Amino acid sequence: ESALQLHGRSYGSGPSTERREPQVDVRTYGPTSIPFMINSTANLHISSLDGLHPRSIWNVVFAGDGYIKVGAPPPTSVQEVPSPTKAPDIRVERDIVERLINSYFTNIAPIFPVITKAEFVAFQPSPPPILLYSICLMAASLRDTPPGLFDLFRKTVSSLIRSEDVLSTPTMANIQALLILSMSGDCHGTQTGSLMSFAWTRTGTAIRMAQDLNLHRAEISKEGTETRRRVWATCVVVDRWYSAAFGYPQMIDLTDCDVRLPTPQDKVIGYLNALTRLSILLGEVLKAIYSPTGLFSVTDSMLHDILSRLDHWKVHLPEDLTFKGPESGPAAGLLHTLYTCVCMIFWRVFMRISFICPPHLQFALNVAEWNRVIENSRSAIQWFEKHDIYWDSWFATSYSLVSCALCQYHTWSRRKDPAAVETLRLLRDAIKRWESSAPVDEHIGRAKTGEILSLLYEVTQSPQRNDAPHVLGPTAGVRERPGNVFDTLTFRQDSESGGAYITSDPKVVDQLKELPQGLIITEPNTPSGSVGLEDGMRKSVDAGAQRGGPSRNGSIGGGQERSNSTDSTSAVQNSYFQQSTQPLAATSLGLEGVPGNMFDWGGWDNWLQSLGTENMTTLIPPR
Repeated sequence: ESALQLHGRSYGSGPSTERREPQVDVRTYGPTSIPFMINSTANLHISSLDGLHPRSIWNVVFAGDGYIKVGAPPPTSVQEVPSPTKAPDIRVERDIVERLINSYFTNIAPIFPVITKAEFVAFQPSPPPILLYSICLMAASLRDTPPGLFDLFRKTVSSLIRSEDVLSTPTMANIQALLILSMSGDCHGTQTGSLMSFAWTRTGTAIRMAQDLNLHRAEISKEGTETRRRVWATCVVVDRWYSAAFGYPQMIDLTDCDVRLPTPQDKVIGYLNALTRLSILLGEVLKAIYSPTGLFSVTDSMLHDILSRLDHWKVHLPEDLTFKGPESGPAAGLLHTLYTCVCMIFWRVFMRISFICPPHLQFALNVAEWNRVIENSRSAIQWFEKHDIYWDSWFATSYSLVSCALCQYHTWSRRKDPAAVETLRLLRDAIKRWESSAPVDEHIGRAKTGEILSLLYEVTQSPQRNDAPHVLGPTAGVRERPGNVFDTLTFRQDSESGGAYITSDPKVVDQLKELPQGLIITEPNTPSGSVGLEDGMRKSVDAGAQRGGPSRNGSIGGGQERSNSTDSTSAVQNSYFQQSTQPLAATSLGLEGVPGNMFDWGGWDNWLQSLGTENMTTLIPPR
């Protein structure tokens, strides 16, 4: 038997009597993807999710510093056989198509306005088939659609993409169709491992087509200016939210673009402009915090600047887009939910009780700022419970709700707040309503996200484990804090400044000394040097005000200016890399002998071999 020799290793298919496992298609998801966030949530035991639902969440194949590799289990059903490349023979009643088109423009187009009704009607004598059936497919994703209809249009659209060579023909209609399809991964297939890959690839193709038509350049074409601006804005939005959902790089560099936002002629365009600005801020958060270098390359001033502009976006929303509670309209409610998700993605790496950040950063999260995130996530879920129809279509809504749910779970886990459990129950009940009124088997991707949200509530109803879970660092440069220090802490609410964590063990205060002063305090009867709750929290707030930087009500959320600012950031980074080159303790990541440096390829290879796993080189996905 011949074999391929590569780097001293033999690769071949010689005879073997060893049992072969079913092949798993391995995909790599980044730190803001749902699988990674679940596995990097402090105090969440992944094993606690087992057995609570007959379907699995994800099969984690390999975890490393900054990335998690996830394998979709082998399909249990027969693989779909691609239909011949020919024009589809569609047999759908005219009134069904009519109802779906009107439903799309009533319920879906306002939240992601890729095309207007006037533009659609202007296609004469008839709209392009790919655009028509993409609209019907998205409308069929709404609940109460008869079973089989969504699957019928999905197969029709897949056939049209092949027969009309949609992915190779840059036209405005093809771009709009692909952007409409980007709203839901379930529009692209029925296997969880492939449907999101198809969605990512097809959406990327739409963006490249838009660049090919120069939609990103200012007024190159004087024809259809507002349409070009609006379609490009939706390209930016989907690029940023897909990048967050997958943990993949962004495709659009705004320094290459000089096109303006659409003229706000109506409320829908005003909403799109606000959504686009928020999406741009999301992209900056991803670039600053979740790049492969993580927190090693970010500075305190960069974080202050991003936080200031997030505050500015929120404060300067128009009146009709300002969130005013669960009764707010769709535009205000969706923007509030997405904004809360961006804030959660921003703050989660700075939960310094759970994680250790690089020493060159003094930026931290205080109780008052975290309380705002908790309240925003709670009000977002309460709004969604009254407007759960928006679960059915756009993936950004379900993705954002996962961040809101993780915030509420963390609140229950750390503070034992019954309101957090009630909020998770509201979300679980909303998902159950969707499952009871929609053909779930036709929406596998959305159903899996719903399972995660339901399971987070179910975990709160199960006996709590005493051992500390082993979680991933949420981004490069952030490590799990050794030891379960939270066992010795009790949260105490305070109306003036939000509250503090109380302990009777002075060693815990010393262990968490890098946190803002007054956040961790000892009881009054502890040794000298301890402070009461009120005094301690006042000191915490005063210290936050002295740290300077843009603030909300005088506080930047626990951020601090860098000390020793004359030292170069690179020197501090090198120091931190040196500290991290030794293998982390087993209590740090829960994996004995894991290399502390993600670039220590030989160390990773040895560790994987010790687990009886494939070598590192075989786990790197092909480029």
